[in-house]
Amino acid sequence: MPNRLLAFAVLLIASAAPSAAFDLQSSTVPGLAPPALGDAEIAINRADKRLIFKNPDGTLGYGSLLNALPSGRKAVEQGDGSDLGVLLPSGNVRSLASNLGDQKSILDYVQPSDDGDYALAIERAAAAGVTELFLPAGTQYTFKHTATLPNANMSIACAGRKTTEIRLLGDNDYFFLVGNTSSMSYNFYLEECLFTKEKVSSSGAILRLQNVYKWGFSHIRAFCENKIWRVLELKNASSMISRDVDVDSVRERAVYAEPGGSGTAGSLDGLTIDHVYDLWYVVGSNSVSTNPANEGVFEFADNFQAIWFLGPKVASHKGYAIYFKGTIANRTNNTLNLVFNPNIESGKDPSGIVRMDATAASHIAGPSSWSTGKGTTFPAIRLDPDSQGNFVRQIQIGISGAGYGILDEGTVNTVEDMELVGYDSSAETGIVIGATARKGRYSRNKVSQFQRAIFDNSPDTAGHVIRALDYTAITGQPLTGLVGSVNSNKVVKDITNLDAGAPNLDAAVTLSPPDKGETFTINTAGTINLITPTYIGRRVTLLLAQGGTTINDLQSGKGTGAIYLAKPLTTADGRSRITLEWRGDYWWEIGRTGP
Repeated sequence: MPNRLLAFAVLLIASAAPSAAFDLQSSTVPGLAPPALGDAEIAINRADKRLIFKNPDGTLGYGSLLNALPSGRKAVEQGDGSDLGVLLPSGNVRSLASNLGDQKSILDYVQPSDDGDYALAIERAAAAGVTELFLPAGTQYTFKHTATLPNANMSIACAGRKTTEIRLLGDNDYFFLVGNTSSMSYNFYLEECLFTKEKVSSSGAILRLQNVYKWGFSHIRAFCENKIWRVLELKNASSMISRDVDVDSVRERAVYAEPGGSGTAGSLDGLTIDHVYDLWYVVGSNSVSTNPANEGVFEFADNFQAIWFLGPKVASHKGYAIYFKGTIANRTNNTLNLVFNPNIESGKDPSGIVRMDATAASHIAGPSSWSTGKGTTFPAIRLDPDSQGNFVRQIQIGISGAGYGILDEGTVNTVEDMELVGYDSSAETGIVIGATARKGRYSRNKVSQFQRAIFDNSPDTAGHVIRALDYTAITGQPLTGLVGSVNSNKVVKDITNLDAGAPNLDAAVTLSPPDKGETFTINTAGTINLITPTYIGRRVTLLLAQGGTTINDLQSGKGTGAIYLAKPLTTADGRSRITLEWRGDYWWEIGRTGP
């Protein structure tokens, strides 16, 4: 700028001086330069638009002369673009400063005195009313204290998905504290960032929210290295979507929601409600647990509702991947939760998939899901005594060690269309119906390679419906506890031993029809006094194919397999048929053809 003004002044002087072969002030001959210049002399070649001057070492220096700025335009001083603008199609001019202000960068709020603590810049931006803050790529953003945003109302996004790093230094435990204890805050979103930590913590989280309504946490990588205690810590934080989050080796758990209040969502003391965890991938968690059976990688303590997990993947964890806890006093609030298509790989002992305590009207479902459980007498899916009206369906579960596939101790729960497989000979039981379970429905389940297919420990009056259970490769007693008594109000039907052969039997004093089909041919003549007791309500039809076969009536006491006939039966022609039903006390005759 000074050279341009000087050139203009020299032009004015040159225009008033007389012309010469070479004028020190001005020349119009292209390429012409003066043979020499004094220390205080300059020359101008107007044809070349060059300014010629003497350098300190005696050589000539050259500078270009620019055309005059168009009318209405100003020269720009260094660091000041306030007068620059863009002409819009509308005819309006928008300033460069306004355009750059559309996106606020964290670098706009850094001060030299911050000493590399970028948490200060975030707090400074929030205090200035910034609601959308951008962290450019290429810099490691170190926090030397916790970024505290008591009023929320900010969206923070990093450039370069999951590669722009925020690193917490020193003895600090929390990266962000958002919200406050006395009033509701609204709108907080954190996206696209990578989080790391310098020192090991025994408390804290990447993000703690308290009394915040409408928030998000997406496209995040938490590279925890067993230093970060938790990823999310929530207290009355509602209405959110969290998508595409990678968590590596978090020290305790990925998400902990403290007991919420029972009030209206979005208000103080409100429910923890309306969460969507979509495609979370957690590898390594809860390594510090001393009581993993009662803990979860994702744990919701009480007063939670409509918590949805879509395609969660959890591996190398202790305890349950997802634990909906709750208390009986607030069970009516702890409803409408969903775990859809879980892929839980239980590598540590003990570890499982989902546990529900005082939770109602919630679902654990496939249909394209494979998960595992591990641990002695540890159920992969557990429905506790206070659970009510929940559904478990369409998941393939593999069990390592002497564990259970599913334990139901609740009321009116449904388990259906499950495939349960024991990975080794110690796998204990596919489905366990606990002593406190009532009115459960267990339908169309398949159990393979366990010691027991099903163990019903509930009383005869529990009122369950058990039907269409297929089992194979069972090494012990397949059906334990299903025999029942005459007082049983359970319905048990269509249980099939897939390993059973053809339905042909020899007559025997104690006949033992396999759990496959309902009609059996007795190919040899003989006497049948008893039929092995089986599950309540089972019917068998015996085709007596040989003459001289006798079925005796009431050969022993109740519950032993004795037969209660309308009248004695001895076949003479091999064409007799009789249908019997086990009712807990006797095999009762339902109908016959023949004598």
